Amino acid sequence: MDQEIIVAMKGHPCTGKSTLAELIADELKCTPIKLDDVRSCITMLQQQQPLGDAQESLNNLSFEIICQTALIQLRSGLSVVLDSPLLHRAHLDRLLELSTTTKLPLVIVECIPRDRVQWKLRLEKQQQQQEDVVNGGGGGDGATCCWYRPSTTWDDLQRQLNTFRDYEVGEGEIRKLVVDTTSHFKPKVSHAVSRLSLCKLSHCVDLTQWVRDGFDGLEGEEDWKENKVSKQEEEQRPTNHVHRLTTISNINEETINKKGVTSCCRKCQQEIITGEEGPCPTTYYKCANCDVVLHKSCAETPNKEELKPFHCLPFLDPSSLEYSFPDKYSCHFHSDANNGGFSYDCPECLFESHLRCAMLPSVLHFHELHYGPLFFAIFPARHDMTFYCQACGHEGKDAFYMCNDCPLIMHVNCALLPPTLKYQRHQHTLTLTCPPQLDDSEMEYICDTCENGRDPNRWVYECLECGVYTSHLNCVAPVKLNLP
Repeated sequence: MDQEIIVAMKGHPCTGKSTLAELIADELKCTPIKLDDVRSCITMLQQQQPLGDAQESLNNLSFEIICQTALIQLRSGLSVVLDSPLLHRAHLDRLLELSTTTKLPLVIVECIPRDRVQWKLRLEKQQQQQEDVVNGGGGGDGATCCWYRPSTTWDDLQRQLNTFRDYEVGEGEIRKLVVDTTSHFKPKVSHAVSRLSLCKLSHCVDLTQWVRDGFDGLEGEEDWKENKVSKQEEEQRPTNHVHRLTTISNINEETINKKGVTSCCRKCQQEIITGEEGPCPTTYYKCANCDVVLHKSCAETPNKEELKPFHCLPFLDPSSLEYSFPDKYSCHFHSDANNGGFSYDCPECLFESHLRCAMLPSVLHFHELHYGPLFFAIFPARHDMTFYCQACGHEGKDAFYMCNDCPLIMHVNCALLPPTLKYQRHQHTLTLTCPPQLDDSEMEYICDTCENGRDPNRWVYECLECGVYTSHLNCVAPVKLNLP
């Protein structure tokens, strides 16, 4: 970036603040300034005061120290990333003062893990680590280093959340990015922070929705592109967004042409006949952000044959985990010989090859399991586009199916699992099931196949006939679900 920025994390314990702070700081080429580091250094002061008085006064002192450290770093020409809970209005006011003094933009990154089961697991892991330090830290020293921050249980945190009231922020007061740290696109966080810092106006943006919208421009946003290009050249460049396909029916050709949308199917290259009336009007898919249009039949089936069960990314090289299409097709930009032809680093070349090779459907319908269709998206393997699959709970990267209307994102092979299957260890047919989302429960959920614990919010195969057999997806389905 051309100018320095101030990034401040915000969130409750174990929401992923420190992990994101490290990621953003790495992109900004600076070191995050952590409130916990300061508090650890002044722990002895806390032991000299009553616990109630010590907590508030030393938290305020620690926050002032990291602000002063940030000021020194900013004056040295470096951006800063402050890692603290930022749960008090007075601390936000101090950051706004710092932003005004230095005349540098302030961006708040609020971490909200929407998957509460994953949040609980993180908290329990941290609690165990703290107990290990205290018990194995050589007596007093081990206990001292963690004493200022008592171990917090999940029940303790729930009581705090029930009584917590976030401070009010005036309209147009701050730029804030809200990140779901259990299902976000990690590499996009730094880009989103940079974009927000260039806005003259204040915004509150949800990262997941912004990515789904193809990082649409924000009101008051200055030119964020690293290389200024002419309008004509910019129009020729390939797009870099998830194709949000929407169903179009009974639209006449004249209306389409007025919008500048081609009526040629991107997959089969045949004309889409529009404007038909009667009981069977023409229905097709169109991207909300560009001119991609597809016949309904071309979008929903990979080819004339039925998709085989467990068909998993046929264009993924199992040895290198990189794409290897049988035939390569260039996007409109790279089809020009001067631009090098097909590129594995171009999302549009990849999507074009996906369409023309006809190996996977671009649109999936789950019927009973999900109310709307899922749409295929693919990104270059080198971009490290990571996500958390809402079906199995494992991390994936680069290629996935997603819903336009809700946060559902799935591995390709999770999305292609059969609705029912037979498993040798159970007499009845197992059915793919999406369980209701549970906030929290003290009940222990067990996979009847591997006999290990399972997340009650993840999809399972279960027996609906006897109701006594429930299994992880990857315990009964013969695919590796940790692949994209």
